[in-house]
Amino acid sequence: MYFVHSYGVVPEDANLVAAHVMVARQPVTAAIAHGALVATQFHPEKSGPCGQRILARWLKHLPG
Repeated sequence: MYFVHSYGVVPEDANLVAAHVMVARQPVTAAIAHGALVATQFHPEKSGPCGQRILARWLKHLPG
């Protein structure tokens, strides 16, 4: 995945973590999800084929 910066988020509710990445042997939150809301710490649109697959899955699950 394409990360642009070194910011990180540690949600108060660990159940919100949808994905993590290992950095220096430490898990770092890469995405959080709550209901229909998903936020990523990386840029799926700049992450090549893997990012395209993620975006396609999200679009597939949109309501309506």
